[in-house]
Amino acid sequence: MIFNIKKTYFNLFLFVYSVCLSFAFNDSAHNILLIIFMMMSILTLAVYRFFTRYDLQIMLFIFCILTFPMLAHDNATRWSTVTYSILFCLSFLSFIRAYISSSISPDDFIITLQILIYSYFVVLFIQQVSVLAGVAPINLRNYDVYEPFKLNSLGAEPSWSGRIVALLFYCYLTVRETKLGRAYSLSKDVRQDKWIWLAFLWTMITMISGTAIVFLSIVFVKFARLKSILIVIIIAMISLTTLESVKFEPYERAKNVLIATISLDERKVIEADHSASFRVVPLMVLAKSVGVSKFEDYFGHGVDSISEDLEFNLGPKATSSSFFGVWYEYGFIAFIIFMVCSIRMTVNSIPSFIFWFFLVFMTGLNIQLPWLAMMCLYICKDMEKKYKGKAIF
Repeated sequence: MIFNIKKTYFNLFLFVYSVCLSFAFNDSAHNILLIIFMMMSILTLAVYRFFTRYDLQIMLFIFCILTFPMLAHDNATRWSTVTYSILFCLSFLSFIRAYISSSISPDDFIITLQILIYSYFVVLFIQQVSVLAGVAPINLRNYDVYEPFKLNSLGAEPSWSGRIVALLFYCYLTVRETKLGRAYSLSKDVRQDKWIWLAFLWTMITMISGTAIVFLSIVFVKFARLKSILIVIIIAMISLTTLESVKFEPYERAKNVLIATISLDERKVIEADHSASFRVVPLMVLAKSVGVSKFEDYFGHGVDSISEDLEFNLGPKATSSSFFGVWYEYGFIAFIIFMVCSIRMTVNSIPSFIFWFFLVFMTGLNIQLPWLAMMCLYICKDMEKKYKGKAIF
């Protein structure tokens, strides 16, 4: 096999954005490996002498987040935050060029996804064995000794890993469909993919994360077609009945958070699951705080203004709690530019929209997860468009 530097560079993007290695974080919880890689990837933009259809939209978004704080809130601008956002944007443009120039095939992408999913499984399994043996687990982050089997695998925390593994597996199924030239069949194709299914289910169920259980169900939305809807409903009913009867803790937490969120009561969300409240409560508060009637609604309240202006009801504070945070800090104009661009780039089905909503819109700007989601969903959409209706052997 001939070494292909372009494909290796493309795979390096997915690896760096998919994992959180404990040794790569500094005392401020910044992923130094990711930051170094983003800076290096930006340098390669000069190598690619072509433009893509999304360049203008992303550059326009960069222009907004760069100029709006200066025009409206010069004294309140924290430029390190803006610079970090721009790093993500430019690195993403470099990724698109790496993907296009490397001529990645569905088979190539499937192999990369398999390696990443198996890696999450193997690291989690080693961590679980280590806990049983009383040995310090590898790559441990955000660990609670009172919940010894709630382990993070290759993610920053269990809920992070649950979201990433679900995304990777959804993309695996989608690209497998592209390769097969037909819809993925639970009755026909699972036997051939039994090992990757085992790795996926083991990781999602045994990492003890309510978020992982939620995303496990989202993956199965992909199979909610008319021909298989009965099978999906039966599996869902059996699973829910089993989880209710055994009082599976991650399921109970996910259910309680959902009920509390529907009530629109921030305190109930915090009481239901303090960890989940770090994502849900800021979203609820920000949704009530944005609008289109004032100057600040269009040009933002200033960088990092969320932590200064808003009360999160004893919950967490985060400036990137969702893309409502971008709306609040940079204004509706920057917000809508990014929303339109990211949706056009990634969404072509109900499941892809669900993943976009939870992993991009609800996550925020200055962390790697939404950018990984955009990378993977973009590839899936592009490959579906290229190979639609064609079986690839």
